[in-house]
Amino acid sequence: MKLLLHPGHSKCGSTTIQKAIIKNRKLLESHGYVIPDPQMRTNGDDGFNPNGETPRAFFRHAMEQKDLAPLKASLARIKKKYGHTSKTVLISAENLVNQLGSPSGLNIHRLLRDTFDSHEVIYYIRRQDQFIMSAWQQWGYKKGLSLQAFVDQALKGKNPNYRVIASAFSNLYGKANVTVVPLLRDSLIEGDLVSDFFARLGISTGVQKPADSIDNKSLNPYLCEALSKVNHIFRDIHDESIKHKLEEHASGHAGLYLRDDGYLSHESRARILNEYSKDNQFISDNFVGNDGWCHYQKKSVSPSSASLSEALDVMTLTFSKIMSKDC
Repeated sequence: MKLLLHPGHSKCGSTTIQKAIIKNRKLLESHGYVIPDPQMRTNGDDGFNPNGETPRAFFRHAMEQKDLAPLKASLARIKKKYGHTSKTVLISAENLVNQLGSPSGLNIHRLLRDTFDSHEVIYYIRRQDQFIMSAWQQWGYKKGLSLQAFVDQALKGKNPNYRVIASAFSNLYGKANVTVVPLLRDSLIEGDLVSDFFARLGISTGVQKPADSIDNKSLNPYLCEALSKVNHIFRDIHDESIKHKLEEHASGHAGLYLRDDGYLSHESRARILNEYSKDNQFISDNFVGNDGWCHYQKKSVSPSSASLSEALDVMTLTFSKIMSKDC
């Protein structure tokens, strides 16, 4: 019995992969994969939910409560059921990159490691300047932070810390069993994340790709900047109600999700990658095999006045529709 672990990482395609796993559950099962449901139950168990998400919430509870008893029981049940087979249990949960420097995180992985006969870890990473920009567009502005303040906070907290995570997985599961894949078209099989993931599972045909979700899309950075000034309207950093409201009133407007790579300045990108240069070289030398993934090629891109104009159009359209309804 084998473990195939996709620990994911926030802002590194984890949700897309998890949606693809659920959408292709039958295909995966036909290739010998076992897909646990949100409560780590497998096909045939009482209460098994074939349409449920991957077990992120299950692992979050284990970490937050420091209670490994449910995980021990689930793994014992899985081992009794599949331990004598050649099945592969596929687990995807991005919170499995958390708390790897403390027992609450490490002990979960030790239990996983000791339950299975063999292991494979597939870990996707994203260049840090891109990660930080995207993370600000998802969470940072809701805390009232400007992009620059968010960059400062991220660098101070060394987030993301791919080197620590990849090294921990290497120590836990064996370096030969850990694959680190940069999110670059040239690094992905067929240049596509879902195709790449399934190809690494030995599946190249019949894969259904999930539809894009609004919650995965990043708002125009100028919209994020404006919303950061009124961040009291968000319950917490996971509150997507405002994004859904904008989508409702400005659906299809080009400015809503317009990208503007120039919003994060050349100087900030260079600062970020310089801060991570030693870590990135370590990852390149030990896991990726080249360092092409971690270099930023300066382009003649500057913050776009079109992006600002589009963002203003979205705000105006949304507010006018809300006001007309209220009136």
